[in-house]
Amino acid sequence: MCNALRRDRLPDRRLVIRFEFTGRAHRERYWLLIEHGDTEICKTSPGLDDDLYITAEAEAFVKWHAGQLTWAQAIRENRIQVDGPSSLVRAFPTWNARSMFAHIRPIARAVTSPEG
Repeated sequence: MCNALRRDRLPDRRLVIRFEFTGRAHRERYWLLIEHGDTEICKTSPGLDDDLYITAEAEAFVKWHAGQLTWAQAIRENRIQVDGPSSLVRAFPTWNARSMFAHIRPIARAVTSPEG
């Protein structure tokens, strides 16, 4: 995720973003610390106040990053929720650099008959 950020769009201040990923056997929690253009993923709280709190289905977050789900669709379907100051909530999706594979669409698999 750290490599998927558009550093030119990040605010020029320290940010702590807490992520809660659902849709798996156990919820996963991570913190993204952004400071002076440097980023770090933490599995434990960095001990700072959260600026943004994101709850997302893990699958939806990956699909959004891969370009297979729009941000608007993920929000509308309640698959991703973002809480925090409205300016940061609006800006967050613009910080993401899409996966370099986002332009590639999955190949439809042909259905084969049992006879071969």
